[in-house]
Amino acid sequence: MNNYNRAQTIDTYFERIDTGELEFSKLRKTLEANYIEKSEIDAIVPIIDRKLIRAVEIRSEQKQGKNLFYGGLLLASIGLVITVGTLTGLIDLNGIGIIAYGPIAGGLITCLVGKAKMNRTY
Repeated sequence: MNNYNRAQTIDTYFERIDTGELEFSKLRKTLEANYIEKSEIDAIVPIIDRKLIRAVEIRSEQKQGKNLFYGGLLLASIGLVITVGTLTGLIDLNGIGIIAYGPIAGGLITCLVGKAKMNRTY
């Protein structure tokens, strides 16, 4: 165990579990088979577990961000269609033009929030 590096071991096994190459339930046995000391295994397993949980949380948040982004685009588009339609007379409201600031601004803000969540990596 002269060249042992805890951080490298954690990263290696995290990647193997995250990609599905190794099951988390078999992590301890695999570490034992690689002659890693029990005290070191007891330190490594909880760290990898926390990293896996955080990775799932980040993926979930990125997925939610994608939904927010596209929902915001839809809302802003609806606001633009209403605005352009009423001002050009395509939507007839007897000469009344509606400028839909609310849906346009709300949609754009939702897009920005969604984009920020999509790009989050920590």
